[in-house]
Amino acid sequence: MKLRCTGQRITNGNLELLRCSDRASGLTRSYTVAEVVGYIELNGNTSVYSTGATAAAPPMYVSVVSDQGRKWVQSYADGRWTNNLQRLPAF
Repeated sequence: MKLRCTGQRITNGNLELLRCSDRASGLTRSYTVAEVVGYIELNGNTSVYSTGATAAAPPMYVSVVSDQGRKWVQSYADGRWTNNLQRLPAF
């Protein structure tokens, strides 16, 4: 199973929600960051992704990052950690 992230909602400068489509069911819904973290931990580091800026660009995989017990999501594209999820269209 894979989730494809297509949008984001930022509140007070923090990523709050991701709009994702479930490839298996075809359903699209909003996921909290905690839900995405849980999904990745259950299904692996390549289970959540977003498409690149162009159709030819490789996907950006979304991974769990943690610091002092706090977990969040961050994208990994072109061999480096990025905050590209914040550049997804707002909803």
